[in-house]
Amino acid sequence: MALTVVPDTTSAPFKFVGKWFYASGGAGSGIVLGENYVLTAAHVLAQMGDGAVFIPGLDAAGSTPFGNTSRDSTGPNYSAFQPGGGVDIAAVRVTSNTSIPTRDIPGIVVFYDPNLALGNVTSAGYPGGHSGMYFTGGQIVSATASGVVSLSTDFTVETGQSGSPIFYQFDGKTYTAGVVSGFWLDPYQPVGTVFTPISYAGTMGALKSAEKVIDPKNLPENLIQGSTYGETIRTYHRSEKVFADAGADTVYASLGSDDMKGGAGHDTVHYDLEPEPIEVAGGGQVPVPPFDEMTATVKANAPAGSVEIAFDDQFGRTTQRVVEFEEIVLSLNADTVKVEGGAQPADLLIDASDQLVGDDVLDFSGYAGPVYLADVKDQSGTFELFADRDLKRGTGLEFKRWCCPKSGWNSAWRDLR
Repeated sequence: MALTVVPDTTSAPFKFVGKWFYASGGAGSGIVLGENYVLTAAHVLAQMGDGAVFIPGLDAAGSTPFGNTSRDSTGPNYSAFQPGGGVDIAAVRVTSNTSIPTRDIPGIVVFYDPNLALGNVTSAGYPGGHSGMYFTGGQIVSATASGVVSLSTDFTVETGQSGSPIFYQFDGKTYTAGVVSGFWLDPYQPVGTVFTPISYAGTMGALKSAEKVIDPKNLPENLIQGSTYGETIRTYHRSEKVFADAGADTVYASLGSDDMKGGAGHDTVHYDLEPEPIEVAGGGQVPVPPFDEMTATVKANAPAGSVEIAFDDQFGRTTQRVVEFEEIVLSLNADTVKVEGGAQPADLLIDASDQLVGDDVLDFSGYAGPVYLADVKDQSGTFELFADRDLKRGTGLEFKRWCCPKSGWNSAWRDLR
């Protein structure tokens, strides 16, 4: 679509889009990404210089409704640039977030297969030769494995729009999928870069330096789009929606109120690794407390395999939802597994073994279905649990309709019948 002036730069998502003024006198575009960070093109970062100023929501009259901020030359930044039309994306540390609340900022969407980004997208930025912010849109028509995308020729891009966000709609919500890099001439072809697991990991690593002290509930929620191939998916310090899709996927959980959905194939989520330590500016790390007081509740009146995971972290009690996963590996601490009355049996394995401190607890007081307690996988239509020898009995634990495992009987369970 043709460039269209944005009449109200104080409305979402436009208020998060801003203009970079380079120290040398040039200009580019970007979007507020998180606490003290702006997303832009890597070549914009390379050109802006230490004295660059960023103004979000700048309008044609020169109004600055959210103030301005400047590049923090101490970083850390994340930048990925491949000359000649390759990857071109950067997260730039700034001195403040101006007056924009971090929680209101659009979250990031990452594509484990960049072809999932194909389709309608929009953007806003500051084309040179124009006053104010302009809106455009079109389609992503092709993508490479590294995240370089070609945009439809009706997606109008001019000089100055480098670093403009690519907006992606999912389930009625706007996410930042990447940035506009520029355009080729003869023939005209606009191009950009979307987030892949590599650029997402680098960006989230930079953001941790500023967001480590903020409750994930007060940060943007990100979206992770898995592929049909089956992969290893890592989550980070923000709350995230994870759609693993088809294939045998392995998800490594972290902090935040995550909502994870598996798909076809044998999907596993791990809580048995401590969250990654937080990198801090100037070197060094801040350890993140491990998942504590974890409770896995198999939910009643919910889709088979729907499990609610609750745990304590440095911000209080956090709840995550895990749906359509076949295997859940709990934390290294003492865990509790509960099954609500009326929960439907499913091909579900919950592994509560290898705890470091205290005893795991099984609480089936509200459940009357069959339960396997053995090192046997793939028991159709049952809950199966792994646990250590020193398991406690749990509250009112009774095994009605007791169903003995087919093999791998462990004598440690005989006092639990």
